[in-house]
Amino acid sequence: MNMVFCLVKKDFLLVRKALPLVLAFVIVYPIVYAVEFEPKEAIESMGPVIFGPLASLCTFMIYHNISLEEQKHRGTQLLAATPYGRRKIVIAKYLTLLVTYIMIATTYVAISRLIPFEFPRVDWRAVSIVFLCLSVFLGVYLLMAFKFGYAKVQVVGYLLVFATPILISRLKRWAESGIISLRLMESLSTTGFGLTALALGALIGMISCVISIDIFERKDL
Repeated sequence: MNMVFCLVKKDFLLVRKALPLVLAFVIVYPIVYAVEFEPKEAIESMGPVIFGPLASLCTFMIYHNISLEEQKHRGTQLLAATPYGRRKIVIAKYLTLLVTYIMIATTYVAISRLIPFEFPRVDWRAVSIVFLCLSVFLGVYLLMAFKFGYAKVQVVGYLLVFATPILISRLKRWAESGIISLRLMESLSTTGFGLTALALGALIGMISCVISIDIFERKDL
């Protein structure tokens, strides 16, 4: 386990310059959004609409930066030849993304509690639902990355980066026009639903990790 911890630490050292910028973006974007938001609109209920795409984008950006650094220095190939082993490399990558999401969600929730004016807030249940959605996307994405290599699947990531601002804007319009019912989203965010989403997200992540280990151990580097 200590070796896995060292690999996770290595990942964050690779993005030690980018991580503060990403966390700053998590703080600044909702504040700018809140300042620009018309007072007549229910800004607090827009929390899931803002947090979901924002957290997904920022989590992926950290993974993207780590992958680029490893690709540049052939880090994965070199690590696979060390006593760390391929199994630990895969587990560490999933844990890195988990820790990244926890940091982003904690930062967002903390700043939403400290801001003295109206802010697109979320609670732990909404965070759990976003965690489930992100687990599905990254669970599939990491499988593809370990199977085909990050260079071949990074175009999917670029599409996510470019699509996120458009998605946030579109979700906002749908919410304002009533196409998306914010009350329905709030009703789904019950305690039971939140716990179920959290458990399913963790299960999907573990299944994806097991399959990725099998793929990576068979892969010819």
